[in-house]
Amino acid sequence: VSVVRPKTLNQKMITTKTLLYAITSDLTGQAPPNNKSPEQMARHVERLLIERSDEKKRVLLVIEDAQKVDEDTLCQLKSLLELEVNFKLLIGILLIGQPELGLLLNDKLNYKLRQVSWRCSILTIPTLNGNTYDYLQHKFARAGADIKTIIEKEAVEEIQRAWTTIEQHGHKRVKVSRCFPLTIQRAVTSAMNYAAKTSGSKIVRADDVIGALRSRG
Repeated sequence: VSVVRPKTLNQKMITTKTLLYAITSDLTGQAPPNNKSPEQMARHVERLLIERSDEKKRVLLVIEDAQKVDEDTLCQLKSLLELEVNFKLLIGILLIGQPELGLLLNDKLNYKLRQVSWRCSILTIPTLNGNTYDYLQHKFARAGADIKTIIEKEAVEEIQRAWTTIEQHGHKRVKVSRCFPLTIQRAVTSAMNYAAKTSGSKIVRADDVIGALRSRG
C-alpha cells in the first residue's frame, strides 16, 4: 500500500490542488509541473492511479486533523473516491480527526457533506475506560521500560478515578470515563514530575497523583 499524506502545517489550506499535488509527489517522488491546468492535473493523477491498480498496488490518502479541512475540499473527496477502473476503486481515503469531525459528517446536522458522509464508515475510538494500566504498560514497554519500576498500580487506578465523572443521563446517573490516551499520558507525566520534585521517589505512588492533581488546582 502506498500511503499519501498532504504536507501542510495548516489543514485549512488543503485544497483539491493540494491533494492532487500530494498524490503525484508521493507516488512518483517528483513534484508535478506547475504549468498543468486543474484538468490536466486530474487526468494525470487518474493515470497514475490506474497504473498502480494495474500493478496490483493500492493507494491510501491519509488526512489528519480532518475536522480542520475546509468543507468545500471535503466535498471534493467524493469525486476522488469515485475514481475507478473495471468497477475497482483506485484510491482509499482515511480521515482522522477529533469529535468535531463526526459532527461535520453527520448528515442530519450538515446537509452539505451528506454525499461524503454516506460513503464513510465511521469508527469512534473510545476511552481507555478500565484498560488504563494495560495501555500504560504497553507504552512504557515500547520505550524499553518496565511500568512496575515507574508507577504503582494503585497510582494508575487513582488517575483513572480522577478522570471518571458522574453524569446525569435522563433519569439515570452514570459513570463517564474521560480516560483518553493523551489525557492519561499528561496525568502520568505530571505525577512523575511531582514525585521527583517533592520526594525524589523514582516510583510514582497514589499520593503523588493526588498531590499533582491538587497542585494543578
